[in-house]
Amino acid sequence: MTIAFVHGNPETDAIWGDLVEELAGRGVADMVLLAPPGFGAPIPDGWSATREEYRGWLVDQLVRLAARGPVDVVGHDWGAGHVFGLLEYRPDLVRSWACDCTGLIHPDYVWHDMAQLWQTPGIGEEVVKGMRAASREERVAMMTASGMSAVAAGDVADSLDGITDCI
Repeated sequence: MTIAFVHGNPETDAIWGDLVEELAGRGVADMVLLAPPGFGAPIPDGWSATREEYRGWLVDQLVRLAARGPVDVVGHDWGAGHVFGLLEYRPDLVRSWACDCTGLIHPDYVWHDMAQLWQTPGIGEEVVKGMRAASREERVAMMTASGMSAVAAGDVADSLDGITDCI
């Protein structure tokens, strides 16, 4: 059985490092870290980072994995949003799923402060510009302050330009 992990924003698959190490130590072997385009994975030509494109990307990944056997999916943060899209469209690809951020599917969900800034015309562009202008050290400090490990924060810092292209 495969366990597929889908991370969120602003993150890369490095956020799963400690968990994967712990699970491997307990005998869990078939784990796959799925990095959405722009979030630690290359951005395909013509990619516009829409909900539908991310859903299609995740469906393609799960079709490939499900060909080997049952798949359990774990979604974190915006990765949970991708999982919800997958479940809406192709629930047959998943044996089980676990996600945080289940509020995303509630019609009255209120986004966290940073997401509200990203979604505000004009302000969102300025916030992203500020994120891109930060030095690597500032980026790492910002990510570790939010609770990331130093390793994950470094990877996210190095990937932040691609991430901000897709926010």
